[in-house]
Amino acid sequence: MFHRPGLMGVAAVLVVLAGVVLNVETWSAKDAEETAAHRGIRPVRFLTDKSSRSEADRELAERIAEYLGMPRDEVDALIDKGVTQSDLISAAAIAKLGDRDLQAVLKAKTEQKAWPTVAREWNIDAREFRKERHRISPAKKGKEIWLDQHPEVVLKSIAEYLEMDEKKLAAMIKQERVRPREWLKGAVLSRVSGKPLTEVMAMKKKRSWLEVATALGVSREEVQTEMHRLKKILKKHAKRYEEHRETGAERRVGISE
Repeated sequence: MFHRPGLMGVAAVLVVLAGVVLNVETWSAKDAEETAAHRGIRPVRFLTDKSSRSEADRELAERIAEYLGMPRDEVDALIDKGVTQSDLISAAAIAKLGDRDLQAVLKAKTEQKAWPTVAREWNIDAREFRKERHRISPAKKGKEIWLDQHPEVVLKSIAEYLEMDEKKLAAMIKQERVRPREWLKGAVLSRVSGKPLTEVMAMKKKRSWLEVATALGVSREEVQTEMHRLKKILKKHAKRYEEHRETGAERRVGISE
């Protein structure tokens, strides 16, 4: 088992892989958009009735749990109480920068204070606050969307990476109904830990990826190495798919090769 810095490193690596193929620092948002998002001054909202969590809520809960190194259940509980995504993101950024408890930060938000005001009162730089917000909730990138729309590329990549039978893997993926990028993360932890992919994905049903990594006792260095291997395989199959699609389009319009 390894210490918290190592675990947070694993979490960071998995967050990168969740963004799928690409650069760590790809967050992009304008200061004007950030200002507009926090223009309204209102208290943190807690609703009495639990509402079913959307997929976006579940993904955000996992991202914040990994970002702060806290149990996923605690973040889920806040969402169940009705804390909005915007409030969670802002509070998490302040908690990280100010080394504060997330719930304490949420309580600091009142009708008289917007989130930038809360950050300023705790001597947190406005630019750092915006940067951390974007890190927690990055804009969805085109390649991530592309991968969600082309699960066959993920299937072929994981089958090659883990040396699995494609048909058996396809049946497993169809049964579990998990998004493509989740299988990529599971594949990396499966390879590093030596555990079957089915076992890793079963662990994920009740835990965040950080908690799964902790339970498996993997190291940051191993995850990074395997992440790079899988990314190369993924890019290879994505390129093959695009080349095949372009060739097919040429044939349909009568263009010879």
